[in-house]
Amino acid sequence: MKLNLSANEAYYRNIISSIGVAMVWLLILMNAIGILLSFLPPLLALLPIGDVWAEVIHQLAYGGGYLLMFMLPAVILKRSVVKKGYLYAPMKTELRLSTSLPAVILGGVLLIWAQSYINAAIVSVFNYSAFSSEVLWQDTSKYEGYQIVLQFITMALVPAFCE
Repeated sequence: MKLNLSANEAYYRNIISSIGVAMVWLLILMNAIGILLSFLPPLLALLPIGDVWAEVIHQLAYGGGYLLMFMLPAVILKRSVVKKGYLYAPMKTELRLSTSLPAVILGGVLLIWAQSYINAAIVSVFNYSAFSSEVLWQDTSKYEGYQIVLQFITMALVPAFCE
């Protein structure tokens, strides 16, 4: 049975299939890079390098893997769309600052401040601090300067670049 598709339906099916292929690559890369990065610390422990260099190499590999994991599917999507003969035109936006931007920023800061007090009240009621101190929070006073820089790179700069 042959489907009789309009030009728009065929276009959207082709684009959606390209997006599906890119998402499959994303999932493959997420798993592969996660597995590879789990083997990296034991391998680095075997090398005659210090703990500092081992951690630097691990964090940079994590950041590079994160970049690869999100950027390679975008390249695959672009090539797939172009190969099918369609124009690849990413969404472009114009930056226009609103006159109410200072009020929005102030409101956001006040909202976060109020939310922190509400959160503190909820934590004190449910005795969440015993759980969070053992499981969730790490003592950040033990971090060296380079560790803070590495965490900033892998948790802030790399994801911001990918987005």
